[in-house]
Amino acid sequence: MLAGAILLFGGTAIAAPAEEGSVAVAVSMATTFPTTARSACTHVAAAAAYPVAPKPEAAPPLQGRVTDTTGVLSAACASELTDRLAALEQRLGVQVAILLVGSTGQSTIEQFATTVFDQWKLGKAEVNNGLLLVAALNDHTVRIEVGYGLEGTIPDIVAGRIIRERIVPAFRENRIEAGISDALDALTHEMMPADVAAPEPPTPATALDGRDEAYETAAATATDAANPPPRDARAGGEKYQSNGLPERKRPNTGGVRFWFLLGVANVVLGVVAQWRKLRRRVALLAAWLVAAVVPVVMLPVGAIFNGNLEAMLGAAAFVPAAAGVGPCLLGINLFRSARVRKITAIVGGTLFMIVAIGREMDYSVGEVLSGIFGVLCVLAVIWAKLTGSGSSSSSSSSGSRSPSSSDSFRGGGGSSGGGGASGRW
Repeated sequence: MLAGAILLFGGTAIAAPAEEGSVAVAVSMATTFPTTARSACTHVAAAAAYPVAPKPEAAPPLQGRVTDTTGVLSAACASELTDRLAALEQRLGVQVAILLVGSTGQSTIEQFATTVFDQWKLGKAEVNNGLLLVAALNDHTVRIEVGYGLEGTIPDIVAGRIIRERIVPAFRENRIEAGISDALDALTHEMMPADVAAPEPPTPATALDGRDEAYETAAATATDAANPPPRDARAGGEKYQSNGLPERKRPNTGGVRFWFLLGVANVVLGVVAQWRKLRRRVALLAAWLVAAVVPVVMLPVGAIFNGNLEAMLGAAAFVPAAAGVGPCLLGINLFRSARVRKITAIVGGTLFMIVAIGREMDYSVGEVLSGIFGVLCVLAVIWAKLTGSGSSSSSSSSGSRSPSSSDSFRGGGGSSGGGGASGRW
């Protein structure tokens, strides 16, 4: 009896620290992402036909991180999924969107997913780290579309396993909310860095029917045999973060600096030509020749334009005018007009400050200038609309209004890499 008591209380004392440590780990992970211990995604959908859009092949408007055109998700579940996706983007910078439709029409689920992904532009343009989970409920098809930058983290075989183990069993029982929630848990686990990743949630207890057991066994064997290579050992020499996303390289501004100095040189040429009272035709011709010859002599044109003949021919016609004639005309008018000097100083100072702020935010000069150009184009369009006919502008503005969404989520300019997996239930 004494030995039994020692074993009983000794085992309890030994087991207590481990249990206490596991609670600490769980609490630590709970502060990283919203947990699903008391998930709101438990509603069981009624087995009925879901609404289909008039043009089911077209991508629906992006309503937020969760776009449900079928009405199958409860408001509480949609809100919970939105919060979890927002936390995932804030933590890892990954843009994940969920789309539920009735049918994809004549398009396959793969074609439809690619169309939606590219139109919504999920993920950042420089790394393409977007992911789309789309399900057509009437068609009984589902797909996980993965951006190119996430294909190392979510390879096709992992996406297929998540569909088979998380989505298909739940969808067969009309537990649409639970299937999506479980799939999001698994995707989050795969994208989390290895040093902070929580244990993957257990596979739902619902077993697949007998016709799929052999297939599941073979798929599990293939999954174990085809583990993706370590993130730091991938080919190409590109550095990756611990979560599998490629590190963003600091942009090289040497090319931008060259073209800027070339433009400044032609501005100086225009000032000198006006000061020496040279003919304007002579000055502009000299600037054109400088802008046409110097890039060929100083830089490997084939490397700049990647050997693309059309790009080089277009540059031969555009660069001399943009980097030669334009700056030369500016230099001539800088010498002649105080108003031009004042406007140039204001615009130049503003551009310098914007570029400096952009560089501090790790954007390249080209990206900053492209953004400024885009904003100017938008302002020009708005100005043209405002100065146009009042009746047409008012009618067009009233016709273009759309219901607002509580989620201001927008794509970051990414595109689909064609990776992912599909399934049926």
